[in-house]
Amino acid sequence: VLPIGKLYELNHSGLMIPSIQRDYKWGPGHQEKDDLNSAAYVFLEDMLDFYKLRSQDDIYFTGTMIVFEESGEPRTQLMDGQQRWTTITALTSIIRYIILKSNDSTKYQQIIDDIEERFLTLPNGENFLTSRKISDRRTLKFIVNITEDLTLRELPDSFKNVFEFKRDDISYKGTALNSTICYFLNKLKTRFQIAGPFSEIEDLISFYECFRDNVYINYSHTKSPTLAYKMFVTANSRGTPLNNFDVFRGLVLANNRINNYGAEELLQTDLDDTDKILQELFSTKKDFAKAIDQAMSNALTILM
Repeated sequence: VLPIGKLYELNHSGLMIPSIQRDYKWGPGHQEKDDLNSAAYVFLEDMLDFYKLRSQDDIYFTGTMIVFEESGEPRTQLMDGQQRWTTITALTSIIRYIILKSNDSTKYQQIIDDIEERFLTLPNGENFLTSRKISDRRTLKFIVNITEDLTLRELPDSFKNVFEFKRDDISYKGTALNSTICYFLNKLKTRFQIAGPFSEIEDLISFYECFRDNVYINYSHTKSPTLAYKMFVTANSRGTPLNNFDVFRGLVLANNRINNYGAEELLQTDLDDTDKILQELFSTKKDFAKAIDQAMSNALTILM
């Protein structure tokens, strides 16, 4: 488990999204429709909220990544986490692009180099992340190597997997990856009040440093494709899914410990009593977890 900005220290050969993986699917969603994937929108909102609201020593855990080595392949192969790391690549590429477009880009050359070394390129100049999927590979190559003289209008297009997204009254049409990249650019420029090359970008750089150092990932690297697959299946299917009270309980206890409120034993007792009451109330229900989820939803509605 490590900050995402240090993952490159454990992987010197770069990452490959193998052909068995699906295309990039996360997207900015649609403000008037619920049927389009909005995972990239949610991810960036989480990152911006974390940057704005985090307390000292707070971290954001973004999940797991499982990679494996394969005979004859110079790169490690991504078994799990390709959507997340592709999104991270898109976000860091856009941050670099905005800095490059700044009138003071030479002043921030150290930050540009830092982004490239940690997230975007290998020492030989190749992309840190690439894909067997032709459309995504072309887009990744373009955005990682984009210069200040280019615009996102020149992103490689595709005749497959074309979607229509909409956020903040701006429409995006194209692949999920192309749309996410364009959305990230517009959102970051709006959030950090960057209107042109003479705009102040110190806050954006602070956001990048927070993202680099305080967003954590669980990175598992194995030489066995079989073991990687077993780890993937275990991580995604084993055990009983958490219900909303389980999540609430964990958040309350974590928040209590992070903020040093104290009296954890009394708090634990209250939570245990509540858990017991919920079990007594819904033990006869066919879907116990769903019943608890509904009760938690009703309770939140009343509180709100």
